[in-house]
Amino acid sequence: MKILISKEEDSKEEIVESKSLERDRIALLHLVEVYKQFLSKLGNTTIDKDKELLNNIQLTYRLYFALKYRIELKGIIQSQINLCNIAVSIIERVKSGVTFNLACSKIPCIEGDNVTGILYLF
Repeated sequence: MKILISKEEDSKEEIVESKSLERDRIALLHLVEVYKQFLSKLGNTTIDKDKELLNNIQLTYRLYFALKYRIELKGIIQSQINLCNIAVSIIERVKSGVTFNLACSKIPCIEGDNVTGILYLF
């Protein structure tokens, strides 16, 4: 992904190549789908449900650590999905003509299909 940090007065064309940005956006959206497919293969339970199972059931140490591993892996994948969504949001804002610095400020935090807040990068 080629995005150059620029001054506020720089135009969109000076910051990025439009074709490159669109390829990056499409690649990130595809990556989100790959992550979601991988996440679905880790079981039908949510991270919260796995944590509940971890705390409420008597488990052997082997099952305990397997469940702990699954929780951590799901968390990492969900974080990657969130980061990809943030990058897509920034790219879409830059493509619409917003400066890079402005595009990186006040980014909606998306977890799953829900907006959970605003992320301030600057």
